Amino acid sequence: MSDEPQPAPRPPRRPYFRPASSVPKLSPESAARESQVVRAATERLGLAGAMAFLNADVGLGARPLKLAAASDEGARQVLDLIALQQPDGAA
Repeated sequence: MSDEPQPAPRPPRRPYFRPASSVPKLSPESAARESQVVRAATERLGLAGAMAFLNADVGLGARPLKLAAASDEGARQVLDLIALQQPDGAA
C-alpha cells in the first residue's frame, strides 16, 4: 500500500438539461388571441403604454392578457377597451 493520500471522491456532475417547466403552456388558440391583443395595444399605445395597460387592473375583472388568453369573448372585450384608449402621443 502507498502512503499517498487518496483524492476525495468527486461530486456527481449535474445534468446539462433543465427539467420541464411546471407552468402550463398556452394552447395555440390562446397564444394567437394574446398575440393579437399585444399587437393591437402596442400599435395604439406604444410599447410602454401597452405593457402598463396589459398588466394592469383595468376594470375587466382580470388582467387583460389573462382575459384575452382565456376566451374569444375576453379577447373581444380587451380589444374593444384598447380601441377606446388614447393613442400613443395624442394630447
